[in-house]
Amino acid sequence: MLREGQRNGEIRSDVSLDELVDFLVEQTYLAAEEIDRSEEAVRKRFRYFVAPALEARDVSRGELLSRTHEVEEAISCAAEALQNLANLLSRRC
Repeated sequence: MLREGQRNGEIRSDVSLDELVDFLVEQTYLAAEEIDRSEEAVRKRFRYFVAPALEARDVSRGELLSRTHEVEEAISCAAEALQNLANLLSRRC
C-alpha cells in the first residue's frame, strides 16, 4: 500500500519504504502507551501527526483543491442519480 502510494504521488518518496514502516511501527508503540487510547484520540493523533508525516510534499495546494472539487462533483452526480432512481422507484410503488 505504501509503495503504491509513493507511485501515485500520495506518499512521500524521499524516504525508503523500510523507514516508513519503521516510523509507523514506532508510532503504534507510542500510541499504545498513551493514557487516552479511545478511537477518537487515536484518529486525532493519526490525522494531526502520522498522516502529515507520510503525505507527499510536492503536491501543491491548488492540485489538492482541484482533486477536492473533482470528488465533490462526483459525489454530487452520484447523489443526483440516486435521487432520480428513488423517484423512479417511488412512482412504481
